[in-house]
Amino acid sequence: MQLANGARHDYAGAMGRQAKLMRLLATWLVALAWVDTAIADETSHTPSSITATESADAEARARQLFDQGNRLRAAGDCEGAVGYFLASRELLPSTPNTLNAAYCYYQLGQLDEALDLYEALLLDHGETLEEDLRSKLERRIAAILPQIARLAVRTTQPGATLVIDGRDRGSLSVEQSVVLMPGRHEVRIVKTGFVQALRRVDLVAGQRKTLSVELQPLTQRGVLRIASRAEASTPAVVWLDGASVGGLPFDAALAPGPHWVALEVGERGSGPQRITIIEGQVSLFEPELKPLGAVLRLSVSPPEAQLVLDGTPLLGSAFAGRLPMGKHSIRASAPGYISATQEIRVGPSEGRVLTLELAADTAHPRWRRPATSRVILSARARALLGSGLGSGPERCPGMCDSDGGARGAWLGAELDYRLPSNLQASASLGYGWMSTNSSRHVDQDVGTADEARYVLDDETRISGPWLAAGLGYVLDLSSWELSAQLHAGVMFAGIDLTTDGAVVRGADSAPVGVEHADRQRAALAFVLPEIELIYRTDNLRFGLAFGVLISPIGGSGNGRGEVGPIPDGNVDCAQVPAPVACARSSSLTKDELSVGRFVLFSPGVDLGWQF
Repeated sequence: MQLANGARHDYAGAMGRQAKLMRLLATWLVALAWVDTAIADETSHTPSSITATESADAEARARQLFDQGNRLRAAGDCEGAVGYFLASRELLPSTPNTLNAAYCYYQLGQLDEALDLYEALLLDHGETLEEDLRSKLERRIAAILPQIARLAVRTTQPGATLVIDGRDRGSLSVEQSVVLMPGRHEVRIVKTGFVQALRRVDLVAGQRKTLSVELQPLTQRGVLRIASRAEASTPAVVWLDGASVGGLPFDAALAPGPHWVALEVGERGSGPQRITIIEGQVSLFEPELKPLGAVLRLSVSPPEAQLVLDGTPLLGSAFAGRLPMGKHSIRASAPGYISATQEIRVGPSEGRVLTLELAADTAHPRWRRPATSRVILSARARALLGSGLGSGPERCPGMCDSDGGARGAWLGAELDYRLPSNLQASASLGYGWMSTNSSRHVDQDVGTADEARYVLDDETRISGPWLAAGLGYVLDLSSWELSAQLHAGVMFAGIDLTTDGAVVRGADSAPVGVEHADRQRAALAFVLPEIELIYRTDNLRFGLAFGVLISPIGGSGNGRGEVGPIPDGNVDCAQVPAPVACARSSSLTKDELSVGRFVLFSPGVDLGWQF
């Protein structure tokens, strides 16, 4: 299980073929043409040979992987291509596969990985690079440096393994410097016989930070034992909690509790498996070894995510290593994010780099912004429905023929100021109108020859602007709100009370009128308790409201006079009996109220915007 952390190997030097390598690199570099911002052409060439090597098969395989990566890169799939470039580099490190892997990491925004490879290119192959290419590499590195952070880790126990975000970063001697992206990272130092040290660090772009960690010997321990299952010549690696901790046979003291262990023996091995160490006991690990696939590099954003591989919880949000060939299940979760699950298939040779981006769960308390005061402006429409307006014509015991009830509407705008405590003050204004109809009758001079009946139809109309202020409380229900408010205000109303009808005697009738039936103006006080259910999307708000409009005082007398027949100059009132057009006036309408105390129901809708 080989972890990729920008390892800087001079493979050509190890093979003793420097001269041939330099000639080949010179040939490839002639084909390189960079641009400062994209360095796009760095991935467009195909080398005639990756490097000189004693193994023609390895060279052919490295070239094949490189070509496959180039095809994916040309199609715009850098995420798929980078695995092939890294797999080619695992076989035979060279300028082309290192450069192309760095380019893809750069395009994917993984600047820490890109910087490692760019620096490795200068370190391992710097003497063979053309001056123009070297200059552009240095400019690219200079552009990346302000965007990343460097963490130096120190420990008092040489030989411990450094694991960052679940990924092995190599063995610590005394101090090791690591390039990381800005943000929060989990740093773990692992050494058998010692308590694992866990630190969480927050880094910002351009920062250089030093972390000193002192490992403590175990005071409680169990033993993990893995017997040798291979010939001495077969390389074997034991992975513990993301760290390479030795070979086979393996026998080491560990802290009691859950751990994950994986085994790699040559080209066979196991994926991570959970094992529980019990204090004072020896735990045997004997996994089934299966053919291993290519290196898988897996990371999850955000870095604090919990990664579960084939049901085994890993430590951290990253994994880099070899898994048995076949299908595997990956699940990632983090507080405030929507969990994600993905199935992957590991093949025999091609490398793979996979990044899972968890989507934020906007309903999670983690993303709730600190409570602040808010201003809300909304348009309001209300219907008004009730039994009446308390006018004089509606108060006619024994004389009412029909009552049409009250109806109307209010339109307006409201400005709300909401405190962090969810108490809310409001000011509103608008225009409204209401009306009611009724019918009544009254008998005049009953039992005499002048007996007559007044049959009247009355209509009260109220209209005018209104102003109100209110106080309330809002219950926050995620995307919904439930508010309760009490408004108090005044309507500057114009009031018209009109009365039509006739005075009737038998088959005869005459039209009637009311003296001084002029328009009246009044300030009508009201209160409006109201509840409202509001749905919000970002700043837009839609509400359904229900309230009760109460006018507790009503208006004063309207100054109207009596109702009587409309004078007709063609009628001789000296006749006996007198014509009905000469009937005596009725005081029924004298000084009666145009509007009194009333209660109306007020359903409605709101459309608002939160600033």
